Amino acid sequence: GIFSPVAGIMGSLQANEVLKSILDTKNDLTNKLIVFDALKTEFRKLKIIIKTNTFKIISGNLKGRKLSFKDADGLRPTSGKARETLFNWLRGELSDARCLDLFSGSGALGLEALSRGAESVTFVEKDRETALYIEKSLSRLKKEGTGKELFCAEANEWIQKNNEVFDIV
Repeated sequence: GIFSPVAGIMGSLQANEVLKSILDTKNDLTNKLIVFDALKTEFRKLKIIIKTNTFKIISGNLKGRKLSFKDADGLRPTSGKARETLFNWLRGELSDARCLDLFSGSGALGLEALSRGAESVTFVEKDRETALYIEKSLSRLKKEGTGKELFCAEANEWIQKNNEVFDIV
C-alpha cells in the first residue's frame, strides 16, 4: 500500500543526511555521486556534469553571454580554451575583418569573432535546424550595424557559387 513508497522516500532522506554527516558537509548532494572505497575506507564525491548545449562568449563586447545550440550527435562548439587561443593569435587581424564561418555548427567561432570586433561574419551551415539556432543567437545578441549573413547550404556548393573575398576563414 501507501507505506512502501513513504518508507522508501524516508529512507532516502535519512541516507542523504547520514552521508552529509559522514562527508562533513552541509551542502546539498544533488548532482553528486558518492563512492565508497572499501580498501581505503573513505568516501569520495564525484560531480555529475549535465550536458546543457550551451556555450559562453569568451571575450569582447559580448563577453559572458550564454548561447544555446542544437542537441545533435557530433555537434559541439569549439572549446572556450581553443577559441581563446585562436582569437589571441588573431587579435591584430580581427578588427574590421570580413570572416567566413564555414561548417558553422554551433556558430561559436563566428559569434566570438563578432564579439571581438569583426566587421562581418558569414555563417554557412548545411543543417536547417542547426542554422536556425545560429539565427536565434544572432537575434538574441542584437548586433545592429554589424554585417552578418547566414546561409543554409552545403559548404562545397556554397564556395563554388560564391566569389566573395574574406580576410579570415
